Amino acid sequence: MLTVIGAVNIDIVATAKADYRLQDSNPASVNVSVGGVAMNYARNLRVLGEQVRFITLFADDALGAMAKNECEQWQLDLSLSATVPHSRANIFVGINNHEGDLEAAACDVETLETHLTREFLAERIDEINRSELVLLDTNLTADAIAYLLDHCTAPIMMDSVSTAKTQRLVDSLRLAQTPHLHTLKVNEKEFAIIEQAQLPITHIAQHLYITLGADGVRYKSNNIDTHFPALKAEQIVSTLGAGDAFLSGLAYAYIHHIPYPNYIAFSQRASLATMAVEGTINPQLKDILLPL
Repeated sequence: MLTVIGAVNIDIVATAKADYRLQDSNPASVNVSVGGVAMNYARNLRVLGEQVRFITLFADDALGAMAKNECEQWQLDLSLSATVPHSRANIFVGINNHEGDLEAAACDVETLETHLTREFLAERIDEINRSELVLLDTNLTADAIAYLLDHCTAPIMMDSVSTAKTQRLVDSLRLAQTPHLHTLKVNEKEFAIIEQAQLPITHIAQHLYITLGADGVRYKSNNIDTHFPALKAEQIVSTLGAGDAFLSGLAYAYIHHIPYPNYIAFSQRASLATMAVEGTINPQLKDILLPL
C-alpha cells in the first residue's frame, strides 16, 4: 500500500487568452476542479494502477464535500482521513499566461495546517508504518513533517511545493532528530533556499532531484551530482501538475524497481504527458508510460 499525506484543494485556475498583463483584468478561461499536490500524487498513482491510502482533511462545507466525492470517485482509501467541523475548504487560485505557464498563485490551506498535527499523525503512525512508501507535501506544518521524519519507518518522498514552503521544509529538517527523507524534489529557486540553510546533503535526502524546466533535471546523492537534459515536449497546454507527475513517476519507479538512470526518463515522460492536457492529471498516463 502507498500512503499519500497532504492537501486536497479546490483549484480555481484562469488561463489568459492573450498576453498576460499585470495590474489589469485579463480575458481568460477559468476552470474549477479538485486538486492539491498530494491529491495529484494520489490520482497519478491510481491512474498507474496502484492502491493508494490518502490521509488528508476535508472541510464540512459544500466544497469539502466536492473534494471528498472526488477522492471517493478515484477509489482512494480515506480510512485515516477526517472531516473538520466548522472549517473551510483548502483553496488554490492560479493564473496562467496564454502559453499555459503559471504567472501567479495563492493557496489557503489553513484547515490542514491547523488540524493535521503531530497528534493527528501519532494516532495513525502504526498504519502509516505499514506502507511500502509514503509521499508528503509541504502543506503540512514543519512540526508535523518533523514528526514523520522521526517516526515514519517507511521511505518518504517529498516535494517542497513552493519557495514560500521550502523554508518550512528546512525548519522540519532542523527540528527532526533523525531526518528520514528518501527522496526530495525541488526546483532551482527552492534549491537555492536549501543551499542557504547550509544543511549537508546527508541531512536533506538520500536522493535529491532539482527540476530545471527546459534545462532538464539535476540529480544529487552522496556520490553523484549529474545532469539529465530535458525531453522534447510535443505540446504544452499547462505546466500545472507537471512537478507532481514527476514525483509520482519516481514513486512508481521505486516500488517497481525501475533501475537508475531509466527511472529519471520515466518520470520526465510523466511530466510531459501531464503538460499535454488541461488540468493536473492525464487520464492516459498509464497507456503513455507503460509498458516500459
